[in-house]
Amino acid sequence: MELGVDPALESGRAVRRRVRARWRDGYRVDLDLRDGRFTLVSDEPPEDGGTDSGPMPSELLFAGVASCFAMAVAWAAHKRRRELVDLEVSVGGEYDRPGRRYRRLEVAASSSLARTDPGEFAAILRLAEEVCWVTRTIGPGVLVEVRGGAPEP
Repeated sequence: MELGVDPALESGRAVRRRVRARWRDGYRVDLDLRDGRFTLVSDEPPEDGGTDSGPMPSELLFAGVASCFAMAVAWAAHKRRRELVDLEVSVGGEYDRPGRRYRRLEVAASSSLARTDPGEFAAILRLAEEVCWVTRTIGPGVLVEVRGGAPEP
């Protein structure tokens, strides 16, 4: 498995990514990624006032963490010339309802390599922690800048 690196990132240039969200009704939001190449729907479950037409925003956050960390583990295993045929990553969170935020996320990676060579699997996970962009972004915190304006044409 060869995982590529964006040439702009290798050169040290800043790369901007953008997702556009369009509110439809209730709590449904249609998401447009990479100028329409990919689309997703996000919503809330009925008990929270939505129609359950898609995952909740926090589930999308967890999905981003899980997918990025799984890719990072696969990359780290490849770098160490190890094969992970049964890698699984799950992400959960501890919700602080009064604070309206997740106070911590738990990332759990599993593979049979953890049973056959636990030291090697631990080394792979440490390397993955160094290269997972999503966990490295949200772990220490990231500035969120909110601004408003008229719709783009």
